[in-house]
Amino acid sequence: MTIDVYVFTLSTTVSRRVFVASVLALGVALGYTTCNKKIFGSFKNIFTKKTGKKQENGVVDPNFNLTEVTFKYTFRNISQIRRGKRDVFSSTIWVGELPWNIMLRPSRLCLESHVICSELYCSWSCCVNLEFSLLGRVPRVLAVDHELYEADSQEEYNRSMGQDIPWEEILDPGNQYIDDDSITFYVNLKVEVLERISWSDRIYLTDDRVNSLVKKYKTNMDILQKKMGQLSKKNEQLGKELKLVKMYKDTHFL
Repeated sequence: MTIDVYVFTLSTTVSRRVFVASVLALGVALGYTTCNKKIFGSFKNIFTKKTGKKQENGVVDPNFNLTEVTFKYTFRNISQIRRGKRDVFSSTIWVGELPWNIMLRPSRLCLESHVICSELYCSWSCCVNLEFSLLGRVPRVLAVDHELYEADSQEEYNRSMGQDIPWEEILDPGNQYIDDDSITFYVNLKVEVLERISWSDRIYLTDDRVNSLVKKYKTNMDILQKKMGQLSKKNEQLGKELKLVKMYKDTHFL
């Protein structure tokens, strides 16, 4: 099993890169960069509406603020997943400023397959349009939804979108769902955030939560830069007014 640790660059400034590297290094040192999620798989190709480009390494930076993404994700070692008793997750992909995963929950009779938002530390809501299928000879449609998706920071997975697939159906060679002990899902996800994300003051050092900390830092930096720009304009306006006052004095008090 391999766990991918993603480093997201906030900007070209050295200070921000140092900040990101420091947070990730601290997470590695404390052993928290590996979250409590089993990951057996990888992205094949990702197409984002905003960039119009395929992300070659299977990583979509949360700073892009994507609203739509289409991708295929392959889970390896499906026989091992079937024997397991824990939930299995895809790597995280950010859409609509929120982290999303495919979650598999194996049971004796079926495999629960869902698309979930893995945001566990803030309250939020969004409008979701999802196409979710298991690929095979004929794709097995698991979800075609357009709905309001809500979550509470106290709930691990408040809502999910998907279906239970009987193991008998998955293992049937005629359906061609399994290839080299792997299964592949197709996802088209459109997200419209309806409420602003309210970040927690607590700091977490798991993969997704480090990324959220970085996003919070970027948001604060953007707000600070905007305030500085406003102050600069006010200072410039004040300078013009002082020049006018000086000119008035020079012309009327000679």
